Order: sequence, then C-alpha cells, then structure tokens
Amino acid sequence: MKKATVFRRICYLITVLMLMVTGCGANKETDSEEASNEETVSDEAELSGEEELYELEYTDIVLDRTKTEGKLAVYFFRGNDLWKTWRGGEHDGDSVLVITPDGTTLLYDCNTPNHGANIVHALQRLGIDKIDYFVNSHPHIDHLGGFPVLAKHIEIGHVYTSAEDLTYVTGNNGRYYRKMIAMMEELGIPHSFLQEGDSFMLGEDVKATVYNPPSPEEFNYNSVNENEISILLKLTYGESSYIMGGDIGNPDNNKTEEKLIAKYGSELHADVAKVNHHMMPGGDNPSTDGWLQTIDAKLWVGQMSTLPDDFEYFRFRQLDATILHTSLDGAIVVSTTGDGTYDVQMEREHPSEMYGSLDAVNGYMKVE
Repeated sequence: MKKATVFRRICYLITVLMLMVTGCGANKETDSEEASNEETVSDEAELSGEEELYELEYTDIVLDRTKTEGKLAVYFFRGNDLWKTWRGGEHDGDSVLVITPDGTTLLYDCNTPNHGANIVHALQRLGIDKIDYFVNSHPHIDHLGGFPVLAKHIEIGHVYTSAEDLTYVTGNNGRYYRKMIAMMEELGIPHSFLQEGDSFMLGEDVKATVYNPPSPEEFNYNSVNENEISILLKLTYGESSYIMGGDIGNPDNNKTEEKLIAKYGSELHADVAKVNHHMMPGGDNPSTDGWLQTIDAKLWVGQMSTLPDDFEYFRFRQLDATILHTSLDGAIVVSTTGDGTYDVQMEREHPSEMYGSLDAVNGYMKVE
C-alpha cells in the first residue's frame, strides 16, 4: 500500500474520532427552558453552524441600498426557509435593522445562536461593518443568541438592555445573556439600560422613545416572565413612525399591553409595527384587540421561521392594514422619506392563495 494512501486513511480515522468526541460533548448540557426556549445550544453547535448559515443568502432585491439612500430604512430579517425551525425547536427569533437617513445604524435583537452568522452576512452585504447601537429587547436566547458571532465580526458602538440586574434568568436564556455581558466587557463596548421615559436621537433626524420596561424602582422584574420587560421602542422621523416591542403581550402575565394603553393611549400609535411575540403559531401570547386598535398601524410585520396560526393571521387581516410575515415574504425592508408613506420591498412573492393577495409587483408595494 502506498504511503500516501495510508496517510489519508489515518487522517480519515482521526477526523471520525474527533467528530465522535465532539458529538458526545455536545450532549452534556441538559438545561431546559419553558415556553419557546426548550433546547440547549452548545458552543460547539453554535460554531459548527456558522459556515453553514453563511450559505443562507439574502437576495439582492432586499439588500440593494441604492433604493433606500437618504431614507429611514427598517429591515426585518428572516430566519430559516419556510416551515423550517430552529434546531428542532418551535421557532427562530427576531432581528430588525434600522438605518437612518444619515447612515446611523441600530440593530434591535439578533435572533438565535445559529443565526448570528446569517445576520453578519446580511450586514456585510449591506456594506455595514459597524452597528452604532445594539438593543436587546429582553434576555431570551431567540433575541440575543446571535450576539457572540455578531460581536466577533461587526464593531458595536453601544449596547442597550432592558434591566440592571438579570442574574436571576436561568437556563439557556441566562447563559447567553451572561455571555453577551462578558463579551461586552471583554471588547470594551459601552453598555447602559433603557426604561420608560428614556429617549435618544438616532443621527440628526430620528427620535427613539422608550415606553417599556418600567423603572426597576417601581417594578419587580423577577415577578413576571422576561417577555414583559421587553424594550418598547418607537422611532419617529417627520410624519413617519415605527414601533417594536419584543415579546410583550401575554394577557395572563402582568397585562403589559393593557397597562401601556392606559398610561400612553394614542401616543403609542405608529404607522409600521413589529408584531409582539412573533405572531406565534397557535395564538401563543397574542396581542390584545385593544393593542392592535391603539397602535393602529398601516403595516404589521411578523417575524419567525414558522407560519402563524391561521386564526391569528386572520385576526390581523381584519384591521384594514397590510400584514406581512417573514415566513411568507422573506426578508422585508420598509423605507420612508418621513412623509408618512412607505416603500416596501419583500424578498419573496406573497403566496396569495394562502393569506390573501397584495398589490405588489416583484415584491414591491407602496403603503400610504
């Protein structure tokens, strides 16, 4: 037998043994989370998925910045392809990119661990090598899991989180939250907290206003599910407005939406709204009718990799508004000059036979 052949076989056997060891190691952790975060994601799984997920390409039609130049542009990133789920779990999470007219960037959440590379790839395709602000809506793995990969490849100017002390968070949620904090400290990224009443400017023209969570002095964060401490962020640019609320909206847990409506009323109105808690299948944690009527958006966008429950989607369609979902429409960018009208570009053609028709051509439509 030739020496080269022997050498190749030895290398093959070594590779197989290494994969077996890695596979065994990946099953050691057995923490579980209630609700949507039941899986344990090992560091090996997170890293092994990085190259694979770089193949999850976004189409040029959504990532063409020449069409949004000088506008406020909000990108709703998608997860996996239609019907696919996060490592056998229920769903992928959220990630929304904001680019202001002067080029200031804000990333609201960064999806699950195995989508960090996917988000990095999309940012690089958009020509972004720095995120000025990263906002983690709340400490759940499907909203912050991608941070380790994100921070390795993209410079981050400032991080905002929703509470001063989240050490009580357990399981994978707590593990990835602590990993995020450790990476911020290691990289020297400034970090501060947002609560109701805070506001700041994104560049020169876009104002960000915070309506949730309440002040820690007035509210016991440990008394509710972490969903209810999500940062509710409203962006205002001229006559245009966007609102994002993470996963708030469990009617049986603190009734956050009802409290916000009672306190702020029509001030919460926005033209474009991210659906709270993804628009979950089976109506899990659905927004109340009062919330939908108060926000009174022209355009609602749901995010995750599995389709919403038919009834929940139908309920949104009764609002006389445009309803989009990243599982149906792929990645979505909504841009405006600040005049209260919006250019919407979808990655896919909306399947009208399933969820109603849209007045769109090649995935483009105008919302007025």
